[in-house]
Amino acid sequence: MTTTINTMPIVFILGTLRIEDKAPHLPFADKIRVLSKHFPQFRQTRLYEEDGKPNGEVLEYTVPLPPAKTNG
Repeated sequence: MTTTINTMPIVFILGTLRIEDKAPHLPFADKIRVLSKHFPQFRQTRLYEEDGKPNGEVLEYTVPLPPAKTNG
């Protein structure tokens, strides 16, 4: 008897941008490291695997955006 594990596709939500996981074979910490090369917002926040929320057929991770800085 063989066991197969079906994993849900992962989507990261950055504001209004939906970023699909292009490396499903990587561990979660490495996914964040790869994404932070193109999206510096990933460096300024901390995401954990248990933060994902299922939405239909995908697992969504919402990236909290830092507050806008203003002078004054």
